[in-house]
Amino acid sequence: MKRTKGLLTIGLSVILAAVIILPTFGENQIIDLSNIQEYITKNNIEIKRYDEKIKIAQNKYNNTVFNVGEAGTDSIDTQKKKTFYPKQEEMNLAYSKWERSEKEQELQVEGKDKYFNLLLIDEEITLQVKKIERIKLALEQLKKRMDLGLEVASSVTKKENEILNEEHVLKGLQTEKEKITMDLNIVINYAMTSKNTLKVIDIPFEVYKVDDLKSKIDKVLTWNGEIIKLDAEVILANLHGTIYSQYGNTDQHNELSSRYSEESADKKLDLLDEKISIEYKIRSQYNTLLNAQDKVTIDELKAKNLKTDLDAAKKRSDLGLITSAEVAIAEENVAFAELALKKSKLDYYLKVEVFKNLLQ
Repeated sequence: MKRTKGLLTIGLSVILAAVIILPTFGENQIIDLSNIQEYITKNNIEIKRYDEKIKIAQNKYNNTVFNVGEAGTDSIDTQKKKTFYPKQEEMNLAYSKWERSEKEQELQVEGKDKYFNLLLIDEEITLQVKKIERIKLALEQLKKRMDLGLEVASSVTKKENEILNEEHVLKGLQTEKEKITMDLNIVINYAMTSKNTLKVIDIPFEVYKVDDLKSKIDKVLTWNGEIIKLDAEVILANLHGTIYSQYGNTDQHNELSSRYSEESADKKLDLLDEKISIEYKIRSQYNTLLNAQDKVTIDELKAKNLKTDLDAAKKRSDLGLITSAEVAIAEENVAFAELALKKSKLDYYLKVEVFKNLLQ
């Protein structure tokens, strides 16, 4: 126990030291997605905790292997040192490594999420500012028409309220940007209030095809860390029971042997339940993926239709049938529709990344 506490203390010291000496980006430096991915791997606190957990598990495993030949307090303890403890610590070590891998994959998707959402919210803020400016110009025109007796005061009031509403939307976007920025900084273990310029890149949208989902699920069920751990726990419970059965000589030992046999049966049920849960999770995520793909298709059609409307508006403007202000509204509609399309593509891309991680 003292040795374990010592390892935990050392692990905590390493983590704290890493936070202190963490290399950081300079203010207003341009950051690209590869920077984000690199800093998640190297500096994320959760990843560092898993690294320390793996070190402790490795030490425990090494100790059990080293002590395999040692005599125990009795024949049962000797057999545990020889067979049970090494297998148990080997299982714990493998599971810790798998947990770290899962957490890093999860954080990498989160980093991509924050990165692209910051790019999109910057674009949305720009569009919202332009929208407010357009409405303000329209308000000035309304006031002039009201002065000439061509508009009523209620029209001006309505337009002023529209501006207030859109300014409220803008403020909400700016607040959301601050939140996403903080979230990203936390993921890369960077000062929470730091602000840097993100390199503008396109969302890597590509339709993801799955040829044989069932075969992919079957493969996952052979290597998934939860499955491997539960399978190992079944084996360990059987081994534990066998040790007490073969080397025990008291009624208590017989009871322990029976208890571990029951534990093995319970673990088998847990294993079956986990397989069902994993398959359900994969199939549900796949259905979510298909729905997200449909959303992209719908938004593509909306953007296409609005572009057609814009082309028609420009032609009507050339003929003097509508004003330039009406064309500006049509252009604005297209811009927001294209932004909505980018958002749906991002949603699809992130869902693909999550799905791929489930299959890897």
